Amino acid sequence: MAKTPASSREIKADDDYVSRLLKLLPAEITGAYLAVRTICGPENNENDTYIGVFALLILIISPFFMRFVLNMRNNVQNAFMFFTYIVWVANIEIARIAVHEQQFHALGDRLSPQIGDFVHFILAATFIKGMTVIWAVLLSPFVFSGIAKPKPPTSASTPVQGEAAQ
Repeated sequence: MAKTPASSREIKADDDYVSRLLKLLPAEITGAYLAVRTICGPENNENDTYIGVFALLILIISPFFMRFVLNMRNNVQNAFMFFTYIVWVANIEIARIAVHEQQFHALGDRLSPQIGDFVHFILAATFIKGMTVIWAVLLSPFVFSGIAKPKPPTSASTPVQGEAAQ
């Protein structure tokens, strides 16, 4: 099977840090979410269920979109982008999440008090904001530096012209 060339969306060894950050989350995915959010009318909370369902659908579709449409074959990058989408949406929807936080907490409590406490903790605005900072400042560079390490040469290097063999 012939190898297809790497997508311009894949992080490569010669990409600088800014280029890597721009590849963090594909514009098609963020654009789809923002379009759905605009269509659903985010100015009030009457369509929150629809926005949540569509956010979840985009989350489910995004790994397949990145792999088969954008031809992104690096599993680490795809997994990181999957979780980046979650952090990104949570940060955008922090006010909407706060409105429904008690409902999520009550749902978690029905399953078990520990799950309810965990849900309450991860949906708190302070946690979401902190996670966004940690994700963007600390985790992105760590993951990106590991993805695109240059591969060592596999063959012996040839002497530069003019060098005498000793």
